[in-house]
Amino acid sequence: MKNKNIVILVCVVCLSLCIGCMLLYFSSVQQNKILINPSQSYLSHFDIQDGHVYFYCTLTIENHTSFPQYISMAALFSNDVDNGLLKNPLCDGYSQFNDSKVFLLQEGENILNVVFVGLHNGGTQKHDRTLPEIQISLLP
Repeated sequence: MKNKNIVILVCVVCLSLCIGCMLLYFSSVQQNKILINPSQSYLSHFDIQDGHVYFYCTLTIENHTSFPQYISMAALFSNDVDNGLLKNPLCDGYSQFNDSKVFLLQEGENILNVVFVGLHNGGTQKHDRTLPEIQISLLP
């Protein structure tokens, strides 16, 4: 009886690990099918208001999955922490039109107007005008 319970427990653990690995694999596969087209994306300008820095970007994102996807975004502005513009390098992305942090990507090419927002650290100069590293997260 005791051996039977151990066998059942081992089977449940193995099955759970297999399911977890499959979910992780499919999540990474979907992530690789959503790409920013850097040649069609740019940082247009930034503003400083009320203790925040607002970075305005136009992003062309390609959804190569076979269905619409909901995503959120963040951008990494490490050099702008070093030069004193930002307190923290990671800035959350919001829609320029409705302040939502959730974006719907249709299949194919999507052009999004995104504002990345970070805490101001007193500086007034941006390190450069290149597009920051952008992290895309798939939402359920």
